[in-house]
Amino acid sequence: MKITSLQINKYILEWMAAYVRFLQDEGFPRFDDIQVFNDTLLSSTSPQIRLVNNGAPKQDNSLVFKVTDKSVPIKEWRTSGLFSCNNSERINTFISGTVSSDHQKYFMSIYNKPTTHPNSYHEFDLAYAHISGSGSSYEVTVLTEPSELLPAKTMFRKYILDCFDTIEGKFPFKNNKNGDYFYAIHFNRNSFKDRLDIGNFQLTLAPISSSTNQLINTGSNFYPNPSSSVIYTLIDDSIDGKEYVTYTEELKDYYYLVSGSLNDGIYGESENDAWGIVFPRKGLIILDGVVLDQSCSFNTVTASIDGDNIKKLFYSISGSTTPNVVRTETGSWWGRGSNEYMTETYFCRVLPSEMNFSNNPTYVSGSNKELKYLTMRDDSQTYITSIGLYNRKKELLAVGKLEKPLLKKHNTECNFHVRIRLN
Repeated sequence: MKITSLQINKYILEWMAAYVRFLQDEGFPRFDDIQVFNDTLLSSTSPQIRLVNNGAPKQDNSLVFKVTDKSVPIKEWRTSGLFSCNNSERINTFISGTVSSDHQKYFMSIYNKPTTHPNSYHEFDLAYAHISGSGSSYEVTVLTEPSELLPAKTMFRKYILDCFDTIEGKFPFKNNKNGDYFYAIHFNRNSFKDRLDIGNFQLTLAPISSSTNQLINTGSNFYPNPSSSVIYTLIDDSIDGKEYVTYTEELKDYYYLVSGSLNDGIYGESENDAWGIVFPRKGLIILDGVVLDQSCSFNTVTASIDGDNIKKLFYSISGSTTPNVVRTETGSWWGRGSNEYMTETYFCRVLPSEMNFSNNPTYVSGSNKELKYLTMRDDSQTYITSIGLYNRKKELLAVGKLEKPLLKKHNTECNFHVRIRLN
């Protein structure tokens, strides 16, 4: 079939007219969202055009372009109590959880109340670790043969790998002192959230009564020292009580745990040895076992026997919150968790001539879908209950609910600030 130039021009005009009508009907979508097919002269003289999303239902374009402005993403840190009981910043009651007798040799879970209590919450875990597994040895039967397990060695490798990406060598405490064994305090992830709020937590420990004879310094042969008037308070060395480090993003991977208090600051000099290391992003505190032996009389058992070492840390913690015959002062643990919030604010505007009618079926009546009440024609009223944010493809991405419905009339204008959390 021979096609004349007149037919070609007519076809082009028809195609352009169809394309313009399509743009008007679909609310002028982006060019990338439009697909044209059957666009050859021989296949059709009426080109067909559709959206890439297979002809999604047309939506009122006035609902899309109502964001008048938006803010740049804003990052802020919000803190809350570190301890699960009512999100409290303070705790002074420590109850050990129930674990198997073998696990108690190197691991213990700590709660605010007995685990049978309805308001009992898991607060943190305690662990004992030794580079060669000493102080935690016990036997199990494997295929009828006795086999020795050294869980403290497993814990040592776990924490040194998690903290320093290696399983070689001693744990690197400050000034390269000690490092053969340590005690760990690992907080509940749900409590410390993104990280511990450095500069705003304080731990207390008290000396225990124990024997220097490692063969008998186990079981019931040690307990909180009833004649000690000493309580040690420990803080990190970030000096960040005013949140400077938090808001300037200068947080280090770890800080040293030193003698001091939230009220008085650090007691010693910067070059002094430390009690341990704090890893804020991991919610982890590693205590130097040698320092605990010297200051709190742990006399950690490092022989090839089960030393019940983890109980010594528990007695030191719980003993610091309990008065004795020579000490009326009691300690408490203070701490906060910190959570990162990334937010973006959209400013939405509703003009007086917009949003004055509803798609609710009860708004109209009859087969012609006329307004149910004549008064609505001259004085229409609606209630705005939700705000939806759409992308360029008119896909609903977020919905915000108003605290209470907002009355909208034809002579009123509404402006909304819609804040979205991005993480």
